[in-house]
Amino acid sequence: MINLIKNELEKIFTKKSLYIILLILFVIIFGTYINERNENVRSELELEIQNVEIQKSNIDTTSNSGLREYLELDTKCDILQDIQEKYGNNSWQAYVILNENDYCAYSYYHDYYLFEKESEYSENNNIEITIPLKEAKEKYEEIDRIFRNNIWNEFAEFQNKIYQQQKLTYDKIEDKKVIKELEIKSEKIDIRLRENIPFGYTYLNNAIEDYGRSKYGLYLDELNKKSSYYVEVNHQINLENMEKSKYIIESKKDIQGKEDDARNSIANTFDTHQLFIVLLIVYFSATIISEEINSGTIRQLLIRPYGRSKILLSKLITLLLMIIFSSVIVLNMVIISNILLKDINTLKIPMAIYNFNTNNLMIMNIGRYLLIQFFAKLPIFLGICLVSFLISTLSENSIIATIIPLGIYIYSIIYGNNVTGGAFETIPPKVFLLTSNWNLSSTLFGKLNADYKIFTVQFQIAMCVLYFITIIIGTFLDFQLKDIKNK
Repeated sequence: MINLIKNELEKIFTKKSLYIILLILFVIIFGTYINERNENVRSELELEIQNVEIQKSNIDTTSNSGLREYLELDTKCDILQDIQEKYGNNSWQAYVILNENDYCAYSYYHDYYLFEKESEYSENNNIEITIPLKEAKEKYEEIDRIFRNNIWNEFAEFQNKIYQQQKLTYDKIEDKKVIKELEIKSEKIDIRLRENIPFGYTYLNNAIEDYGRSKYGLYLDELNKKSSYYVEVNHQINLENMEKSKYIIESKKDIQGKEDDARNSIANTFDTHQLFIVLLIVYFSATIISEEINSGTIRQLLIRPYGRSKILLSKLITLLLMIIFSSVIVLNMVIISNILLKDINTLKIPMAIYNFNTNNLMIMNIGRYLLIQFFAKLPIFLGICLVSFLISTLSENSIIATIIPLGIYIYSIIYGNNVTGGAFETIPPKVFLLTSNWNLSSTLFGKLNADYKIFTVQFQIAMCVLYFITIIIGTFLDFQLKDIKNK
């Protein structure tokens, strides 16, 4: 058996076409990262200014209502441009101005700037001045002083006072949801001050915001916990996000990271570059038996003292090794590309997965994380491999054995995971397809599948094993009965 496997590996690695394919794949992967690096990412403030300018240009100012709308947008544009000029696109002042739903800084600027606009247009356009100047100026000067002195701590305390005042108002009408939201906002401020985390476009600030959203989401989930399965799914999402956010705040480690940093680019290899692995697997599986049958070299194996089952088993084991090879080679292409083009210091930051079975956050290095991701995607690679291997044996045609598995794979991407419904509705036959079950990522560590409660990691593995055994038996039976000697 070992000699047969060695022989198969030798035939694969002596093919010139393999090295051409690998070179092409590396050029494509490397090229995507070069293009990614050259992208000019505009700031949130710049994009908002551009968006407001576009809205302004589409307003008919001949009517009084249109002119009012124009003044509002023009006021907003002036505020944003003023902040941009004084403090920069990525300043904490720009952050709190843009996030007007969470912070009141914009409204303090708004009334004073709008008063100036109304004054400018009032004489010639019959625009009534609606803003009291004294009050507007006092509010503006209060917030402007904090901004100019660059005291984010004072702004946080100022904001907290507003939350407390709002809470007193809603306490009187007993609006529990709003009260809870304000309590969480105050808690965020307390965390910010205790951990010395400024407002702004940083991973620590994002963690605080995510913590607040997730905690409020958990509160709403608790109120609606008996309503549907989707609330249970959403509860898990909120719980995972909250625990990850807490870890980031406490450890000061960016376990979420940016999508385009080296660590996340490498960690997501089995998602973002899965197609390349599948292409390599199909290349090996579609040709390993059909080419030998068509060229007649298979008969040289049959005259040796090896049974057909042993020959086919050696090819199958070889393909399993090729799945590992394909995964490792694509992973290494991604690693090399990132090392050459990106900051690799992010590789020191750990990865995190939330385990819903034990209700704890698992912190691990990128190597262990990649291993888990590989095993989560392994049923996809095995499924494509075995389907291609079966068709190659049945049809003796490597083109057909390439097209059909790739078609199944593309179908799985477009429709395979779209089994919309619910945990308590009639389960469609589609749920039992191989393509609906071969991605274990959505159910690992007790995670609930977003579509159906029936999807558990145990159910998915059982369905995959059933399909794999059926395909392997079919392949072996066909090869045993095939009339190869007369071909």
